[in-house]
Formats: sequence, structure tokens, C-alpha cells
Amino acid sequence: MKEKISSDFTFLRRFSWVGFLILLLIILFFSDLKGYGKASYVFAFSLGVLLFFDMYFRLMDVEIDEHFMYVTYGEMNIQIPFTMIKNVRELHFLLQKPIIVVELKAETKIGLVIKFVPRALWGRVALQHPIVGQLKKLAKLNHDL
Repeated sequence: MKEKISSDFTFLRRFSWVGFLILLLIILFFSDLKGYGKASYVFAFSLGVLLFFDMYFRLMDVEIDEHFMYVTYGEMNIQIPFTMIKNVRELHFLLQKPIIVVELKAETKIGLVIKFVPRALWGRVALQHPIVGQLKKLAKLNHDL
């Protein structure tokens, strides 16, 4: 039976950069900043949008069962056996939810790397998300355990 391990809000996270764009437009058209002040805000917000694109735009929906990982990105759905997993790690970004990164041994239709935000665990502080250990166990990756 499939179990969803990615967040239900993945779709919304992919488009969080729109918030940066809206704030930038508000500052440009409704503030009294002049010259270098506006230029510095444009630079900072552009940098923020690029960081969000890199972190969140390629997020995928992920489900697992006993033998496979099922990955959905847009209209593409693929099934990946756990034996294709090369490494699983977790990225932390300050106060935001962690991103799980699954590196594959071979190229697939969606690439060599699968990124997803795991389901929330309330009360979790600075500990590795349990899904990292679960994926490593299913893929028989005994290092780091």
C-alpha cells in the first residue's frame, strides 16, 4: 500500500517566489525610495527569487511502498526501485522545513535528483527527519546509520 511521504502543500511551495515578486512591485511603485535605494531592493529581491527557484521550484510529490518510490512532477509520474537510490540527505534552511534530497544512480525522466518537503513533524527540533532513515533502510544504504 502506498504511503505519501511528501507534504500536501508541495504545489504551493513551488510558487512561493510570487510573494517576492509582489513585494518587489509594492516597493517599486508605492514607496518613496529613490535611485540606489530602489536598486538595492531590486537586487535583494531578485536574489531571493533565484534562491527560491533553486530550492523550491523542482519539488516533487513522493509516495513509497515496500519496493518502489513513486515520484510525480507536474504531469510526469515515475516509479523508482529502491535499489536505484545512491544517497539520501536532508537540507536545512534556517527556520523553514527541511528538504529531503534523494540522489539516484542512473538518469530518469525527471533527472538524477529528487527533492521533496516531508510531511510535518510537530515538536521536532534539530533532529534528522525519520523519512531519511526509512529511505536509507529501504534502499539498503547502511552508511550514516
